[in-house]
Amino acid sequence: MGLNRSEVLLLEYVQGHADERHHWQAKVQAIARTTRNKHEAAAALAIELRNYFRERTDSVKELGGIVRRENLENAMMRNLAEYLLQLWMPLSERTFSAKKI
Repeated sequence: MGLNRSEVLLLEYVQGHADERHHWQAKVQAIARTTRNKHEAAAALAIELRNYFRERTDSVKELGGIVRRENLENAMMRNLAEYLLQLWMPLSERTFSAKKI
């Protein structure tokens, strides 16, 4: 799966800041545990990532400059959401429970 420019910027930012990375690892795992399937989890996570991206572009000068210069404000975050679910979910938890349906 390919990431768009906004997704790459956000991923690099999160990976470059340990506290942000830990926050998002926990959030990814929590969303996956509380949703019925991977599609629902990715959709919910994409919304969270997009909101976070917008917030960070206002407060992180490096991100904001690139985003405004390249007009990335409205970029989708679905591929990043799917990638983070694959990256940070333990193999034993990647199968969503049928009892949640």
